[in-house]
Amino acid sequence: MLFDVQEKLYAYDTFPKTKYLLYVNNVIAYSFVTTSKSEDDAIEILKELVKNYTRRNTMAYKIKKIEDNVEIIIYKGSIKGY
Repeated sequence: MLFDVQEKLYAYDTFPKTKYLLYVNNVIAYSFVTTSKSEDDAIEILKELVKNYTRRNTMAYKIKKIEDNVEIIIYKGSIKGY
C-alpha cells in the first residue's frame, strides 16, 4: 500500500466524478480525479500527502473538491514544521 491509510475498495463509478485538490499555503500541491474513492478516503489520502510538504515553519493547508463545477472546501488544517 502506498500510504498508511486503510483504503476501502470500491468499484469504478461507485461515486460521482470528483476532483480533489490539496492546497498548501494557498498553492495547489496535489490533485486527483476519482469515481472509486469516497470523500472520507480522499481526505485521508491527502492528509497523508501533506506530510511531505513539511518545512521549518508551520504550514496551513486545505482540501477542496470540485463536483459538477462547484468548488467546496471540505477540510482545513495545519502541520507543524520540524
